[in-house]
Amino acid sequence: MLATLVEWEHDIIRERIADRRGAIKARGERSAGRVPLGYRTDPATKQLVIDEGAAAAVRWFFSEAAKGTTTNDLVKKANRKKLAGKQWSSRAVLRLLTNQIYAGHRPDGAPGRHAPIVSAELFSKVQALIDGRRTRAPTKPSERDADEQNAIELFNAFVLRGLLMCGTCGKTMTPSMSEAITPKLVKRFQRKPNAVPRFYRCRTAGCAAQVPALEAEQMVRAALDQAPESWSAEDTAKLATYAAAFDLMWPINQKRVFGACCAAVVWNRKRDGLDIELIPHSALVDDDGPSGPLTP
Repeated sequence: MLATLVEWEHDIIRERIADRRGAIKARGERSAGRVPLGYRTDPATKQLVIDEGAAAAVRWFFSEAAKGTTTNDLVKKANRKKLAGKQWSSRAVLRLLTNQIYAGHRPDGAPGRHAPIVSAELFSKVQALIDGRRTRAPTKPSERDADEQNAIELFNAFVLRGLLMCGTCGKTMTPSMSEAITPKLVKRFQRKPNAVPRFYRCRTAGCAAQVPALEAEQMVRAALDQAPESWSAEDTAKLATYAAAFDLMWPINQKRVFGACCAAVVWNRKRDGLDIELIPHSALVDDDGPSGPLTP
């Protein structure tokens, strides 16, 4: 019964957040999401502003692509130049070149409030060149595919997906399944080989931080039992309610609780632990919106 009430209340909170994000979207502002290469977030407004150093790499990609350079050649050139200090792949380059944010739009194509890195004309030219090389139109997901995706999301055990960040490079750590555990990792967490098949890994070249998923999730779960002393009694009680019902929730709702209660979850490689910043319930439902990033 308690879990049902908590999930019902959480659904109401999600609706309020969705309403607020809808209003932000209508104004062309950014509400959340990964910051694209070439931008950074303004600490005060949380909106995108151009990072001139990284933006130069973005302009280079579009300039070269507009000359007719193929994606494979762009990858080779970018990796030789060590552009943006990362290892590029064809998929990553295509994702960059088709990102409407760089032309001043939101991901859905609506006009944004941020400054564009490339002109609309240059962006359109590059899209035309990319479309001209495609051998077939992209297929749309079927109804069955959508149902399967919904089922995967409901039972997905990676409840820190999209929330856990690498403290070394600042990138989002991604889920990984593997039976192979390095001896160093086994020793670190006192686990037997093949006992922890789930991981969160950093895919940044030269970083490659990884942590067993169960350990990371248990650390965040434990944080729900430790409200900061500065919190009000109401916020502390609300966090305790979530903590009491957490283990009875579906994974998809556990993920939502983590996203709503945590402003930041960062893997600290030096001390083999997490830096967790909790966000009070009062800030979550305030009319001015949440004070930290949320994962819906």
